[in-house]
Amino acid sequence: THGHVFGVDEDRYLLFFTNKHGYGNWAKVRAEIRACPRFKFDYFLRSLNATDLGKRCETLMREATKELTELERRMANQEEQRKKLGDEVKEQVASTEKVARDAAIANGTATDAEHAAAEAEAEKAESSSTSNGLSAGPPSGSSNGGRSAMPAHIHNTAEAAAIAERRARLFLEKQRQDKADAA
Repeated sequence: THGHVFGVDEDRYLLFFTNKHGYGNWAKVRAEIRACPRFKFDYFLRSLNATDLGKRCETLMREATKELTELERRMANQEEQRKKLGDEVKEQVASTEKVARDAAIANGTATDAEHAAAEAEAEKAESSSTSNGLSAGPPSGSSNGGRSAMPAHIHNTAEAAAIAERRARLFLEKQRQDKADAA
């Protein structure tokens, strides 16, 4: 091939004829090239022997395989990032809902459903921590009546709102840090 650069059309036709006649049938590919009116004045391509045409076709197929592998890898990475982002969004929504529920409970404007959700969450946290030998619940003798997800030492709604706000800020900072670490 001594310095000749194959064009896009030449490569396309070579791959088309290889597909038509089958891999390894380079003599038939050469005959198709020589008979094709598109290459009537392309003396370089018409002068190549079957072996040289076969080498070019094999090179094209290797490059196409590499390109396809890279494309599949990128698509898999994009799908993984999409799933990760979806999980992050779900976590952020859940955290925001929890902060809003905690603030509503602390302000005394919570609905029965919000109280029930907070109690279920507290029970879940307590059962997971008691399995580790720790106690996450309020100290015995506390007067919260099981209606608040806030610790017993919090006595006013302003303090509860501040804690909820701090939780939200910490969550957002953690999200930003995780994104920065991933980048």
